[in-house]
Amino acid sequence: MSVKIAVVTGTAKPLGIGRAIARALISSLNYKIVGIDIENAERLDEEDLAFKAQYTHHKCDVSSAEQVSKIWDSVEKAFDGGGGGGRGTGSSLELSCIINNAGIADPDMPVGDTNARISRWKSVVGVNLTASTRALMSEPNTEAYSASKAGLLGLTHALSQSLAGKVRVNAILPGWIDTTGGEGVKAEDHAFHPAQRVGNPEDVVEMCVFLAGPQAGFITGQEFVFDGGVTKKMIYPQ
Repeated sequence: MSVKIAVVTGTAKPLGIGRAIARALISSLNYKIVGIDIENAERLDEEDLAFKAQYTHHKCDVSSAEQVSKIWDSVEKAFDGGGGGGRGTGSSLELSCIINNAGIADPDMPVGDTNARISRWKSVVGVNLTASTRALMSEPNTEAYSASKAGLLGLTHALSQSLAGKVRVNAILPGWIDTTGGEGVKAEDHAFHPAQRVGNPEDVVEMCVFLAGPQAGFITGQEFVFDGGVTKKMIYPQ
């Protein structure tokens, strides 16, 4: 019997999208979760027992190939037949799902300093091949950020062909997703969206669970926009 493993990046924040996805994959699909973030996990002690039993957190810079390559050794120790805490079942490990959620939030490029701009470009592109609606819409001085977002769309359809018959590859493009619990979100922010509200992590979670499950077996190489209709909205100067 194999143990299904899901790797979810960007899981440090308790109100973040990554942590919400991890919870849902555990409760809905019974995955063992390997959480990866450049930061230590916050408030894990507040999670329920089922989550704690099926989640391990690994501090890792996802732009470092060396650090990422070491993760699987830690996964085997946590979940294989030699693992402790009731996890040792003698079952084989099966990496069944990867959610590429980690990203750099600040999109702005430095102005004027060429070396700083090049350094920033490498940093953002190295981490941010994580989809969002910035692949479809941009603001001034966000070249690296927008390029990294658009790059994932090409990576998605290319990988869906290279891995055909083995792995399904899809991209979710979220718009404004509130991960603060509503702090600082105004009524006009909700009204700006055709859906009449700002998004929340659960909006993304539901699609992740669907795409990771058997019902989505005929879906690969696709991109799904979750933005409350904003990218379809014509905006005129005030």
